[in-house]
Amino acid sequence: MARNTTKNNEMRDARLKSIKKAALTLFASKGVAATKIQDIAKAADMSQGLIYHYYPSKEAIYLEMMHESLDKIIGAVMSLKAMPLSASEKIKFGISGLLDIIADNEDFSQTSHLIMQTVFMDMLPEDEKSKINQKRDIPYREIEAILTQGQLDGTIYEGDAKELAILFWVTINGLSLVKATTLDYYVQPQAETLYRLFIKE
Repeated sequence: MARNTTKNNEMRDARLKSIKKAALTLFASKGVAATKIQDIAKAADMSQGLIYHYYPSKEAIYLEMMHESLDKIIGAVMSLKAMPLSASEKIKFGISGLLDIIADNEDFSQTSHLIMQTVFMDMLPEDEKSKINQKRDIPYREIEAILTQGQLDGTIYEGDAKELAILFWVTINGLSLVKATTLDYYVQPQAETLYRLFIKE
């Protein structure tokens, strides 16, 4: 019985992963509004009925994907903040790690693109958009706190730490957007180039 339960859970997890992978590719290329459940079913090599067994709508797939992605980003930023490093070392570590993810993980670029579109999606309930937007604010606030500490110890440039936090994430999100939409032109910048935006020599 336990073996069957384990196999069933593994099959369920594999199906959910396939559904979300197919949906991400379609949402990023066609947009959420233009994507139909039948498109996702075809891309995932499943029946529409099986898709509906797991999700009541494409919006439900989208929302689950966005919450999972934002929770991962929040967890990573919280871990970064808790590291026994100086503020400037945390910023370097964060930039280097995010650049590696952008370079190696196509899903990250596509997901970043979709997260930024959430506010414009009329099909989503306002309370759900509000929840996503509240989560989107958390990484900005945590990076702001790290930058503020760096300003206190003299390693981060002076100025409004909130503005610097916005610059940090706009740079990362902008790179993700360019990577997701202009693959032929995209060139990954060196981490040291971004360090100089925040860290004093």
